Amino acid sequence: MNFLVAMPRETDTSLFTSRVSQGLFLMVCLIGLVLNIRVFLQNYRNFSDRRKQEYEDEATRAEAMKSNRHDFMFSTFINLVILVIFVFLIVKFTISFLSF
Repeated sequence: MNFLVAMPRETDTSLFTSRVSQGLFLMVCLIGLVLNIRVFLQNYRNFSDRRKQEYEDEATRAEAMKSNRHDFMFSTFINLVILVIFVFLIVKFTISFLSF
């Protein structure tokens, strides 16, 4: 005895829903990319402001500059990793969004 198995087909509404979800995800990635760039620029501004700050003695200044540089490099590395992830997702979903 053979059983007929119903397989779902790609309908117009499911195709529309998948395109809408891809478009929404692409918009979320673009917003995340813009926010990541804004965070980087704010970190750079803080780095510059702390560099201009005056200190009591040279030893304190040298220690603060070392800590400031370390914090900035660490945040820049994290921002770069996030940037690469967002760019990859944007390129991947743009290609899949534009393909038929």
